[in-house]
Amino acid sequence: PSASVAWRISQENFLKNSITVDNLKLRLSYGQVGNQSIGVFGTRSRAELGNSLNYPFNGTLSTGVAPSNRVANPNLTWETTEQINAGLDLGIWNSAINFSFDYYRKNTTDLLLDTQLPQFVGPTRQFVNAGEVLNEGFDITLGTRILQNDNWSISSTLSLSRNRNEVLSLVDGLDFIEVGDNQAIRASTFAVNPTRVEVGLPISSFRGYIFDGVYQLGQEDEAAAFGRAPGDAIYRDISGPEGVPDGIISTDDITTVGDGNADFTWGWNWDLNYRNFNLNFVLTGSQGNDIYNFTRARLLALGAQQFHAVAGEYRDRWTPTNPSNIPAGRDGTEILSSQFIEDGSFISMKNIALSYNFTNGILDKLGLQNARLYASVTNLFIITDYSGFDPESTATVTNRDADIGIDYNSYPINRSLTLGLNVSF
Repeated sequence: PSASVAWRISQENFLKNSITVDNLKLRLSYGQVGNQSIGVFGTRSRAELGNSLNYPFNGTLSTGVAPSNRVANPNLTWETTEQINAGLDLGIWNSAINFSFDYYRKNTTDLLLDTQLPQFVGPTRQFVNAGEVLNEGFDITLGTRILQNDNWSISSTLSLSRNRNEVLSLVDGLDFIEVGDNQAIRASTFAVNPTRVEVGLPISSFRGYIFDGVYQLGQEDEAAAFGRAPGDAIYRDISGPEGVPDGIISTDDITTVGDGNADFTWGWNWDLNYRNFNLNFVLTGSQGNDIYNFTRARLLALGAQQFHAVAGEYRDRWTPTNPSNIPAGRDGTEILSSQFIEDGSFISMKNIALSYNFTNGILDKLGLQNARLYASVTNLFIITDYSGFDPESTATVTNRDADIGIDYNSYPINRSLTLGLNVSF
């Protein structure tokens, strides 16, 4: 079900003759939508059949069958999203300035999530109706016609979006549900997920130890209390009552250390024309989002599958003569910690294109109707403090919604240059 209403105020008698306001409209809408978007056969427990499960039989390899790693859920239902939108459209000075504002509030119940079960259960995954999530935010668009005359035309469109989500409740009154993929990321010497869905927090909140640097010379006694020595990583002891240290670093000291959701994202499109020349470019950006840089951790040889340390920063690791805040070695250094949480804010020139439309005189001589020569560059530059390849293209093995902002083997940013000629006869 859905309903919407709009009031075009600019058509009212008190405003329709305005020399300033061209358009003024208020909008309000309400609706409910269902979602069944999960993988095919995701609700079923099916035996696995394939060449990877071959077994020897009568001297030859035969195709094998194995139990499913998924628990069936015959009670699974669609998730339902109830949404309210309120908006304002404003155009002034013959539409030289157009402004649009939209506020939305989305409440999703029976949220569909792929959960991880304890290993002792056998099958380790199951789709469930996990609970209730609130998304709230706004979108702003500002379009301006800056200059318009016989030779010049300059206009721009700026858009900005903000969304915040919060888990309101979970199935069976649980405080949290494990949904991250520790098997893919191989987080540590014990199985701990980098994310989980937790009541009161946004989806894609990051978990880990709080990294407080490296034990230095002169801190031998303090380090020894935790079985460590100078050069080892310091992790904050918070697991005692009311956060009072209990003298032990364990999985109880894992807490929320970051958020993969941005405070806001934006895009800015410019279009400049001078006679037959056109210049168009698009800037995009994100502000306030964290990235869990597991790629960097693995390049430091951390994780269950330990490789050679090839990260450049490893050259600056702690030694008695180089008292840095990079742990001296990988033993005892946890891949799940705020050491690998980085600011993912960025500004990027996504595309810039310059073109020239041939004049009618040239077209007539060449026997053409239209001809356009152009050059464009994508991903010309990116400004960011993030140490990885590209803060915008972070990727995980599974790409779950709950793992937004986890960088695990993402690809470097690609830059491309295009030269072209379009003609029509």
